Amino acid sequence: MLSYQVAIKNPAQYTLEVQLSFVAAVDNPTIRMPHWRPGRYESGNFVRNVVGLEVRAESGGEVWKSEPEQWTIKAKIGERIHVSYDLFSNDLTAGNTYADEDLFLLNPVNALVYPEGMDDADVELKLELPDNWKVCTSMSEQSPGMFSCAGVQKLMDTPFLAGPSIETLTYRVDDIPYYIHVYGEIAFDRDKVLADFEGFTRAQVKAFGSLPVDQYHFLIIMTPHRSYHGVEHEASTVITLGKADEFNERPRYKELIGISSHELYHTWNVKDLRPKDWTPYDLTGPDYSRLGYVAEGVTTYMGDFMLWQGGAFSDQDFLQELSTLVRRHMDNEGMFNLSLADSSIDTWVDGYGVGTPRRRVSIYVEGALLALVCDIWLMKESNGKRSLNEVMKEMFEKYGSQKGYTESEYWEAMSAGSDLDWDGLKADVVDGKGKLIDIVSDALTWVGLEIEAFSKHTWESKFGFSVVLQDEQCRVVNVLEGSPAYQAGLVHGNIIEKVGGQEPKEIFEQGGEMDDELSLDVKSGFRERYLFLKADGETWLQDYKVDHASEPTPHFESWKTVLKSFDANSEITANK
Repeated sequence: MLSYQVAIKNPAQYTLEVQLSFVAAVDNPTIRMPHWRPGRYESGNFVRNVVGLEVRAESGGEVWKSEPEQWTIKAKIGERIHVSYDLFSNDLTAGNTYADEDLFLLNPVNALVYPEGMDDADVELKLELPDNWKVCTSMSEQSPGMFSCAGVQKLMDTPFLAGPSIETLTYRVDDIPYYIHVYGEIAFDRDKVLADFEGFTRAQVKAFGSLPVDQYHFLIIMTPHRSYHGVEHEASTVITLGKADEFNERPRYKELIGISSHELYHTWNVKDLRPKDWTPYDLTGPDYSRLGYVAEGVTTYMGDFMLWQGGAFSDQDFLQELSTLVRRHMDNEGMFNLSLADSSIDTWVDGYGVGTPRRRVSIYVEGALLALVCDIWLMKESNGKRSLNEVMKEMFEKYGSQKGYTESEYWEAMSAGSDLDWDGLKADVVDGKGKLIDIVSDALTWVGLEIEAFSKHTWESKFGFSVVLQDEQCRVVNVLEGSPAYQAGLVHGNIIEKVGGQEPKEIFEQGGEMDDELSLDVKSGFRERYLFLKADGETWLQDYKVDHASEPTPHFESWKTVLKSFDANSEITANK
């Protein structure tokens, strides 16, 4: 048994007190902090938040660092060992641990050390929180504040959300309860949220045939500042979204249902149905996989697709999401420099922040467009009788329950009984570079869609750079290689301080037509620079729209209603 106790020691200083008690299974046991957290394929360096780790044991409790994330304890087998430390918890994202006077978010994977070699031990976890606080989690509660689970992997994959003011909405699909726990201001329509969540849940359960867990929890934190982050777990997800008061508006509301559908789809794709590389998760170091394009790409595509299938997205909503994927793909010249499979590995190199321009592609964006192509190819060859939904269901039935699958097994499932050139698609898109958009365009033609390119902003089309206005700054977020902006020396990350002597906010918010010459005062690193840009007559950055072609085909409706052709066990009904 591993016995944990977690308490908020000093909420004003964002400090938790963590205690662990266990019986040594070997002489001189080691304890470890996880190196990374599933769902974020990069090194986490969580140990940096551990303060004052101490050990008590019959042998005296001498402890020393043997690796950056590992401690060795001088003790004999059979001795009871007590570990305690403080945890600094001030970074509120969906994947972190956070504590203050009004909110507690525990992600065990970045908060709790564990003894090596005891992965299968039973776990009990006691939370010491104020009596009036509500605790939301999928972990089994044995008594007030006392929770239990089987094994370290289950512990590390089960978050907790707690506070004095959390509202819970509930619905049922196929007799499985789903809980929407919301901390913070609720500006959205509760009845609409229930209807839309129920719709995309029903679509996903119908697509796979069953949910692999007996309950599911959406742990949603609505922040007063701008935020957008979600992390999948076996029977729950943590989501942070803001600004909270904007979610009664359609664009922001779509973010709420979009990220929620995405994270629920991960219950099958990634949590239950995983690449062998992650079966089980190796928490001791980097856990690489070439299959990030399946884990995140298929989920990104299917998350939106299930909103469409479940009625939360209109045709136009769904096409807008496809348009966004095309635009993000086309804006990233990494497509010419690193393949999709290599980019899956290199999330461990670059992390998830702003990286080196033009270095690699996004496994979310590129992977989603590849999933779109696979879906349409399957439907086209089978005349609508087979789709990516069916392949993922077959994969779930064959390799689910964390049996794991290889890359070759994934492509064998995709190409089973097919005469299409799947090997060529994999060579061009997964292992190749720069060929995806033509393949996407050709696939969309079959469902009566086309990609339209158009110029949206002069500084993008004439000069080849784009900006974002945030926190009173105008930051450059893209510069196309060879463009007038590139030739003048403008660089991704530069801060534009003046445009022709004027404030940049006034110029870029107006979005009007610009002359063929442009002067910029920019802050580049520690230097102030003056740049002069001259248009060369070429069209550089463009916007893109996926829309119905002038000559429609009957296949769009077949695609839109693909789940109706599934031979599900029964028509799923919801009970509120």
